[in-house]
Amino acid sequence: MGIASRREAEKWLSEGRLAVNGKIVKELGTKVNADSDSVALDGKMLKSKIPPKVYWLLNKPDKILTARSDELTNKPTIYDLPMVAKSKFLVSPVGRLDFRTEGLLLLTNDGELSYRLCRPEYHVPREYQVLLDGRLTKDEEQQIKKGVVLEDGPVKDVKIGYVHGANMGVSTGSWYFVTVHEGRNRLVRRLFEHFNKRVVRLIRVGFGDIRLPGNLPPGEYRQLTTEEVATLRKSTETKQSGERTSRLSPSKSRALRKPISKKPLTKSDKASNLPADKGLAKSQKPNRSAPSKPIIAKRPGEKPKTSVRRPEPVRQKPVVRGTSTQRKSVKKQGS
Repeated sequence: MGIASRREAEKWLSEGRLAVNGKIVKELGTKVNADSDSVALDGKMLKSKIPPKVYWLLNKPDKILTARSDELTNKPTIYDLPMVAKSKFLVSPVGRLDFRTEGLLLLTNDGELSYRLCRPEYHVPREYQVLLDGRLTKDEEQQIKKGVVLEDGPVKDVKIGYVHGANMGVSTGSWYFVTVHEGRNRLVRRLFEHFNKRVVRLIRVGFGDIRLPGNLPPGEYRQLTTEEVATLRKSTETKQSGERTSRLSPSKSRALRKPISKKPLTKSDKASNLPADKGLAKSQKPNRSAPSKPIIAKRPGEKPKTSVRRPEPVRQKPVVRGTSTQRKSVKKQGS
């Protein structure tokens, strides 16, 4: 709640000075919801210093930057909009919209949720209405659905649908619905530029399950409902398997994906799959009961040598020192 340090709060707990929802709490690690739980210290209610989480849906107007400021061109930003400028909450946009792109833009001070919504592995859909200066052919629409490779990588899983034509005076334009699942810079515009089509107007009308209200004027926002926030959280609970990267090399991955042949084994295949001992004559089979000699490597780089047991020394007869007559008497006694 931003009131005390962790050690000080633990001291209050051990002394029994804290009460949560009217009950004294002494257990360390007790979790408290600052938005719904009431916490008292020595009988006095505590107020959280952490601002509550807010979630807004802004209808971004045309020719507005999604940035804090623009020192180079001095263009207006979303924080110059009257409703956002007078807010006491420090909110940040979830992703970005281009200077000429209009429509749905989420604003929040929930950094964790904002980060997860922008990650491509969660596959959160972004839906747009696009006005082109011409019309795509059926073949070009199929190419977009199958996947197009741009300069910064492939664009996959794109949904596109023709809506109707538009009278643009000299020429006739076309309105399309387009859904992408990542937020790369100018992705939708570059997708159509790949087919030499110019985007005249681009409006984001959906983000996840959230839709742009038709009665929300440009430059204004509304608070998301509890159900809408829960829907956004749910969309970031599971990562898409297609976005996960394998730790194996491409060659090993292909080897693992190679199907196992169901062709029946021939006699030669069965013989090659037998253990080393099978298929040999008894005289050729190794004697596994005989102990093998240990292999000892002396130094690095030298070939290992088998250890050889040293022979026991031969016991010699004692040598008797003395005169020749004494030595002869010893020999007679020994014989």
